[in-house]
Amino acid sequence: MNLLQQAFSHSVPNAIQRFPQSLKLVHWGQSLLYSRNRTIKRWVKQATSTCEGAVLDVGCGDGHYLFQLKKAKAKRVIAMDRNADWLNFLSDFQSKNTIVDGLKVEFRTENLDDDFLAGEKGLDLIFCFSVLPYVKDPGHVFERFSALANPGCRLLVYSPVAFDKILPLYRWMFARFQHYESVQSRKELLSASALTQLALNHGFVLKSAVSTYGFWGKLGHECWSMSTMLLGASSILLRMVGVLSVPITLPMNLVCGFVDRCSKTVNGNGWMASFERI
Repeated sequence: MNLLQQAFSHSVPNAIQRFPQSLKLVHWGQSLLYSRNRTIKRWVKQATSTCEGAVLDVGCGDGHYLFQLKKAKAKRVIAMDRNADWLNFLSDFQSKNTIVDGLKVEFRTENLDDDFLAGEKGLDLIFCFSVLPYVKDPGHVFERFSALANPGCRLLVYSPVAFDKILPLYRWMFARFQHYESVQSRKELLSASALTQLALNHGFVLKSAVSTYGFWGKLGHECWSMSTMLLGASSILLRMVGVLSVPITLPMNLVCGFVDRCSKTVNGNGWMASFERI
């Protein structure tokens, strides 16, 4: 299993296990390559700058957004994921390094399809990023959020809301090559209006939202994704083509991402929203 295949499967790459500090470089690369990461990080920093209560990171994965809480004022931070490998790695990392100043993050192995964090309550800030399309019942997840949240609790959600594709070659490769979505077994894709209604049904009102990945964002993402598909292929020849394509698709992705951020996004593939528990 090569590095990209390990990333697609949410395994902890061997290189990161050997050199734990390299995780910070990975996070930097993710923010550079994926504009959604930059959007989410801005919202996380803004929310945690004022929250002095209990924070929950749902589906924390490799801890990308957890590390944004270093200077947070929170009195308690819980990070949960179904992947015990990453939680064990982050717990070990925390034993030697500081993730959040002044407190220890509580790591919990939980499945969103179950009654996660049973017995807990009193949360003041909940993150749920790029998780909802991969659960069996999003309604159950919101029901648990409602039970866990204090009145006034902020719920930050980022979710893909469409998979519109621009390039014919990308559509062809998406149907035939291994990539993140094919490995994750996506269950359901909800629209922004459906997510808003689902939240309202469980006591959360929408406070603000932005769309991400408009035309230029989609174009750059598709170009870069074709390279990653090739880099993760089993054929050595295809991997070589992937390596040769990177000097072209990487700058294209960065330029298109910049143009996308400077443009007004309408009907984007991604949606970032802030809800509040009433």
